[in-house]
Amino acid sequence: MKHSEILKRAWKILWDYKALWIFGIILVLTTASNTGNQFNWRTNNQREDGREMQFNPNEDFWPQMGEEMKKGLEEARQELERMLASENSDKLERNFVIALITLMGVILVLSIIGTVLRYVARTALIKMVDRYEETAEKLKVREGWGLGWSNDAWRIFVVDLLIFLPAFVIGAAAFSLAIVPIITITSGMPAMGVLGLVASIGLILLLSLIGLIFAAFVSLVRPVVYRKVVLEELGAIEGIKDGWKMFRSAWKQYGLMWLILKGIDLVWPLVMLPFALLSGGIALLMGGGFTFLAGGRAIESGDPSMVWPIVIGIVIVILVLMIPLAFLGGLRETFQSTSWTLAYRELKAEGLLANGNGGTLLLPEDKPQE
Repeated sequence: MKHSEILKRAWKILWDYKALWIFGIILVLTTASNTGNQFNWRTNNQREDGREMQFNPNEDFWPQMGEEMKKGLEEARQELERMLASENSDKLERNFVIALITLMGVILVLSIIGTVLRYVARTALIKMVDRYEETAEKLKVREGWGLGWSNDAWRIFVVDLLIFLPAFVIGAAAFSLAIVPIITITSGMPAMGVLGLVASIGLILLLSLIGLIFAAFVSLVRPVVYRKVVLEELGAIEGIKDGWKMFRSAWKQYGLMWLILKGIDLVWPLVMLPFALLSGGIALLMGGGFTFLAGGRAIESGDPSMVWPIVIGIVIVILVLMIPLAFLGGLRETFQSTSWTLAYRELKAEGLLANGNGGTLLLPEDKPQE
């Protein structure tokens, strides 16, 4: 495989075939990304509610920590009940709860729609690039959508389901077992508490490492499986088997392509940083300006109606920040998908031989010996 030529060709297609951009942008907008949790540590053992946790240095630490944890959970439960009880809730709290429930409902609906759009867009990118290489035909966005809206999109969804659902179940079960030792913290046995905490941390770190390795391996093999399913119209299980077989026969070539594209992923945040800062400034000005103009008096007076201008202002910030970043991210997704499709086509042309029926393709290891 000539990796440099594939990347150059993918770059040329990216700029010559602008209808692909729309589907790349859809992929960016609908692909879930993980964000790290941020923890705010407070000095002097101060709790979020301002009350300091009291620890007696003359008594064992872990039983006291367990009691504090129980108190914190009980206080959280009581606070939630107080907020949801209409007779005890004021208007501000009710507005906040309604806004939160509304936001959760919108997120759920958008998640379902986003999942459909993601697989349609991924399928469209693969088919459009493949057809362009076959016929030099540039399809319009509507025609590309017609290619993506097919059983192939459903099949690659099933591929992901077959890969990640068992992995999720096994991972969730293993993680649950890993945190069981933490329960000993509240058992009243300090030594067991320390051992349980150490054991849990070790198991969680081990599971995290295994998860990272699994995710890297899947990201390496899955592009081949996708193209097996979409371009050769295979079922999900058959596509996984044949895709794995094809990957195994050319793992070095695919591995190098994967490393190159992952290298682009590592450099990409540096490219995006100036645009992110500029977009962030504009977004804050627009969102903050709307919130100030629409709800400034309500915020100043503490009127409960201030919740909605704040929520709308946050939405404006997210949308304004997302537009330029989604566009640039869409170009990256389009380039990477095109690169994988070109790599698949080249390896298929170089390493596979069609039999007399013209349908089944043989891997290099299956070629008849002369």
